[in-house]
Amino acid sequence: MKKTIAFFILATLLTSCGDSEINTDAFCDGEVLIPFQKKKGKDWGFMNMKGEVIVKPEFDQQPSFGVNGIALVQDFDLAKHKTEYHFVKITDGKVKESWQKWDLAGEFHDGLAPVRKENMQVQFINENFKVVFTAKAEEVAYFNEGLAAFKNKAGKWGFLNKKGKVAIKAKYDFVRSGFVNGRAVVGSNKDGERTFKIINKSGKTVLNLKDKYDNVISISEDLIKVEENGYGFIDLEGKKVIPTDSDWEAVTDFMNGYASFYENGEWGLVDTEGVRHFNAKFKTPVDVFSDMFWFRDDGKWGVMNLDGEEVIRPQFRSDITPYPFFCETSIVGDGRNDMIFINREGVEIGLNEYDRVAQLDYKYITTQPWNETFESDLFEPSVFIDLISTTWLDKSNAMSFLKGLGIEKEEVWNEEDQSYDYRSNSVSRYFGRGSKTFEFDLYARNESILNNSERIEINLPGVSDEKGFRREYEGPEARREIDPYGVDREEEYTPYANRINRFGLAEEKVDSKYPLDAQVGIESVNVRLYFDDYLGVSDSEDVNEDDYYFYGRTATKELDWNKEAKILAMYITIALEGKAHGKADLLAEAFGKKWKSEITEVIAESKKEKIYSIQGKTRSGTIIIRNSGKGIVTMEINFDREEE
Repeated sequence: MKKTIAFFILATLLTSCGDSEINTDAFCDGEVLIPFQKKKGKDWGFMNMKGEVIVKPEFDQQPSFGVNGIALVQDFDLAKHKTEYHFVKITDGKVKESWQKWDLAGEFHDGLAPVRKENMQVQFINENFKVVFTAKAEEVAYFNEGLAAFKNKAGKWGFLNKKGKVAIKAKYDFVRSGFVNGRAVVGSNKDGERTFKIINKSGKTVLNLKDKYDNVISISEDLIKVEENGYGFIDLEGKKVIPTDSDWEAVTDFMNGYASFYENGEWGLVDTEGVRHFNAKFKTPVDVFSDMFWFRDDGKWGVMNLDGEEVIRPQFRSDITPYPFFCETSIVGDGRNDMIFINREGVEIGLNEYDRVAQLDYKYITTQPWNETFESDLFEPSVFIDLISTTWLDKSNAMSFLKGLGIEKEEVWNEEDQSYDYRSNSVSRYFGRGSKTFEFDLYARNESILNNSERIEINLPGVSDEKGFRREYEGPEARREIDPYGVDREEEYTPYANRINRFGLAEEKVDSKYPLDAQVGIESVNVRLYFDDYLGVSDSEDVNEDDYYFYGRTATKELDWNKEAKILAMYITIALEGKAHGKADLLAEAFGKKWKSEITEVIAESKKEKIYSIQGKTRSGTIIIRNSGKGIVTMEINFDREEE
């Protein structure tokens, strides 16, 4: 009786989805094609769940699963030194490749696929590979139930419809989960506190959880996963169904009426009413797709039913989790570097053997939203060229220049960092040691710089981040995907969450006294100044008093600005990151075009092989602008010396 009920529930769950979803019938009927390698290190092909080869191995790298006759393929271009993506259509075992290639691409979901080329925003294409729209966004997610989460330039999240129009205004600080059964989890940050809401597809709040929980993570089978000194679940009205358990270190989303919880280093199983079917005793999550599930013991895979009875003893060694028994067969490693097909009794079926079969991603057979996001690669140099003002050419006086940036003299020298210099019989001066040069970072995201008190810090506008687990894929770092179990991890950040920098430092907006509001893409702006004289002075009329002043242990040594000091040269280094990295030549060229109005005579200008440089004379000296490789732009300004 239990077997019948389990199969009925499974069939209802996985075949009642919308047209855009995948179900187990599609796998069993051969409509979903599985990537495989026949021999280690060789090409990849496609087979069905019956072990029949549909496409012979011909792909250098592992493609995506073939869904609706379409698969995503990636190739490494040796000449360009980068990975490129394209799609293939599979009909009657024959492959037809699309001519378009992209620098980044995702699979088709909900009828559309995200793609992106270099220095462009993310676009969505249909199954004929035609562009439907360009997402005017900094980051955008897969479509789920007709809506895709997007982030605007202000760092706020909303949702787009399939025409690329804003369906729900961008007013949230983060989106925890895309739409599932007409609901999504969104939230806001205020004064470091996170608040959460459940919204419908009209953007209306259907459940305001405010700050009741430390974290609201996902929705599965009409239950909302929450965290408050542990994990638990509430219903769509906010009532506690499974109280948060402080012993649970993690818990999966519900699948087929069950979720797997992690406790004391092992996994157990709980149902939607909070009843434990198994205490934590398994080494891997318990994923229930039928009346029996795989478990691992001493490095070997075996099968158990929901009554806890061992159906197939642990005997299969494999690093890849076996396929569930939703087609009456499973694919599992045989411990001899081969993947084989077995029946429900654990007996090998006389089908083909493969060296490697693609790991099954549960996103193909559940109704959970695809939460992976894709970042825009559009780099607009016009936004960045205001980092350095052309008025700096008129700031030859050291004191006025530094004070104009809000730099106080205490930031240039201190009591313990001074030296003595005899100038004449009547006047001597005390100077900040080495203060004929001064270096500071007008903007920095590098941790070592932020921790250096002698340098100046200006952070980007932004908000604190959500914490969560991230799984990296081969290819561009912009591509991210949340763990299929929905497990939160402290060490990474979740898709949809607002950005923190790579060192975990929140990009909080600060009141800056410096004329700079840098955009994402700039890692640091370093300025190094050279002067014709020391910056700090202390005048007196008696050299003996000077000696006493300098050598006195208790005397307070105070310096003042040397108002006569001039700037001889200025070296500015702009380090790029993220979507700006690799485009330093574009920024250098944009600086060159802007600064040409300040150049009275161009001495030399060139651009080739992503290297740009311009050298010229200005009204106050000379200037050189150029990029060094893909990620550095430098500006060298030399001021003419005044004749004595």
